[in-house]
Amino acid sequence: MAEVPAIHQAFVVAQQSKLSRKELEILEKRQMFLHDNRNAILKARQEGLQEGEKRKALESARSLLDVLDVETMARKTGLAAADVQRLRE
Repeated sequence: MAEVPAIHQAFVVAQQSKLSRKELEILEKRQMFLHDNRNAILKARQEGLQEGEKRKALESARSLLDVLDVETMARKTGLAAADVQRLRE
């Protein structure tokens, strides 16, 4: 029965209904803490992925400096033309 989300939620509510007001507050704060930490981890992962993608695009652009013009490199790597131009300097 625990595999069915609605039934599992009903058991959770039933267990929580037996808690005191103070215990419910502690439980709520704990759940908020876990939720906030989960979101912080997801955000850090996303930022890390974006940073990695930009680093890879810069490496690709560096390897193409002597082959392609700034606009084409920017279009192909997804970098801003100003970023590509800075690589040329």
